[in-house]
Amino acid sequence: MHLKIGTTPLRVKYRDEELRFIIDEMIDGVPETIGFKDLCYKIIEKAKDEGQLDAPADASYQWLELDRRDVMRVNRILWEEINAGALVFDFDTTHYDSPDTYFMRP
Repeated sequence: MHLKIGTTPLRVKYRDEELRFIIDEMIDGVPETIGFKDLCYKIIEKAKDEGQLDAPADASYQWLELDRRDVMRVNRILWEEINAGALVFDFDTTHYDSPDTYFMRP
């Protein structure tokens, strides 16, 4: 077993349709809003739990984050939802603990 120290960006194996479903499920599963960073973290954790990381089987990681290409896929999916009117930004960030971009259902 090889342990990689630090934060490692990894791709997920989900197709775009699967990723869209996962994002919708995660957004619908929160009572009010979800932050972009939290959404990406939940996606990478779900992929890890489901064996959907594009990574060597013999590797172990200290911390994981989505690879930039998958972050861009998440961005595109969110923008498509915003353009369709199914998602909006929460501009009132005064009640959040961390600086992030937050989304919610209209």
